[in-house]
Amino acid sequence: MAGTVLTMEPESWAMEPFGLLVETQGSFFDLDLELIRRWITTHKVVVIRGLKLLHKTQLPLAARRLGPLQAGEQGSVTELKLDDTGRGPPERGEVLKTQRTPRWLVYQCLRAPEPRTGGETLFVYTRTRNGHGHDEVLTHCWQDGDLLIADNHALLHGHAAFRELQPRHLLLVKVLDAERSPWQGVWDSLTIRRPDRIVSSIPVLLLPALWLGVEPAVFSSATWGLLVLCFFLLHQFTAMVECFADRELSLVYKTRTAEAVLGLGESNMLAQIGLTMVTTLMLVSMLAGLSIRLWLMSLVLTWLVVAHQYAMAPLHLKSRGLWQAPTLWLLVFFAPMLLVHGTLGGLPGLRVLGMMILYGTMQLGILLVRAAKDHDEDLEAHLHTSAVALGPLGTIAVALTLVAVGAIGLLVLQIIDLGAGQWTWFAAGMMCASVIWVLAEMFALALALRESDDLGLVKSYATRIPLWNTALGWSTLAVGVLRWAQ
Repeated sequence: MAGTVLTMEPESWAMEPFGLLVETQGSFFDLDLELIRRWITTHKVVVIRGLKLLHKTQLPLAARRLGPLQAGEQGSVTELKLDDTGRGPPERGEVLKTQRTPRWLVYQCLRAPEPRTGGETLFVYTRTRNGHGHDEVLTHCWQDGDLLIADNHALLHGHAAFRELQPRHLLLVKVLDAERSPWQGVWDSLTIRRPDRIVSSIPVLLLPALWLGVEPAVFSSATWGLLVLCFFLLHQFTAMVECFADRELSLVYKTRTAEAVLGLGESNMLAQIGLTMVTTLMLVSMLAGLSIRLWLMSLVLTWLVVAHQYAMAPLHLKSRGLWQAPTLWLLVFFAPMLLVHGTLGGLPGLRVLGMMILYGTMQLGILLVRAAKDHDEDLEAHLHTSAVALGPLGTIAVALTLVAVGAIGLLVLQIIDLGAGQWTWFAAGMMCASVIWVLAEMFALALALRESDDLGLVKSYATRIPLWNTALGWSTLAVGVLRWAQ
């Protein structure tokens, strides 16, 4: 969001006992950054009036000009919102014990209380004179549109009591020092590869090999090693492209991921994405040569193109409404399973093809619950995702249907494939218990959401998504292991 730097000095007045009031017009992005830094360093508190209002999706981008943002439990933006009953979070907002102390505090006032009704924000600055500390207190009365930047290392802050109950709505973003540790680049490079997805990827990797019934020696072969490396590099490519494309949008709610991308820088990110793509193509060419299946190259090239266009223009399939769901199904489940089966045994037969389709359908239902959780965030970011197209309740209803159809169909096919036997019913019972539990949880969520359109319900259930994903994936894997052992 670059703009033309203002050439005229904005009007400013010193506040008492410290601080600076600035009046100007235009956008915060038009102000000279070095001028802003001088203001804050000299005056400790800077209040800027007359700028275009920065809403929740814009404030993190503006604050990021000063340095990296601190990530809280709900992202980078803390909403300090009091209604006309005086209810709301404390002035200090969200504090996590493991976090670094922010260097700067950036506030945007969306709605100020009426004058002389209380609720002013207080800043305390301790000056040292003749060897003695002397506290000076700045009382700031908010006006609509105020953008306030405070030196958090030099000040203490809080707010005065309300003399009358008045609504007030502030946004707060905390900015850290710009210094990076020597190992930060390594950690950021790991973050953009989304290692949190590895556990859910393991059944996708192993199930096609188990359904194919490969010999145990295959798992210690060079072909398997190359396949595993290619499999995870493709997933990393998909993750990195999405992280890079969404780096500004993610500053609000997925701050750690966005900061990893911005910390590495555009050239570093593009180099890592390019190197991953080239390495993947080299590996798949080796796999295609070893297995004499040249169509694997076409599969991987298609995967790379679709992964790029999922997050990037011109197609931007992530923001194409209902098209997002089948694209996810293809990238996360079907294409990787087809790669594994194709490398080890060629094109799958109808039975295995059906199980691959059903497994992806079942797990796609879980991903749609996560998409429903992000409904409001997608609307704010102007992303037309599947969740936006269907609405929260519609998304949960579709997710429930997909899990039910995929899980039941997969269970039936695997029981038929295993045949009657004690271990068959034990494994099927374990998978059936997982399916019933997940469907019951999702059905309860659908009923609750039908009674109330509170998206907080989806967010509370969404914390269980990793458990749902693991239960369904690994119970399916257990049945696959039994089938392979037989």
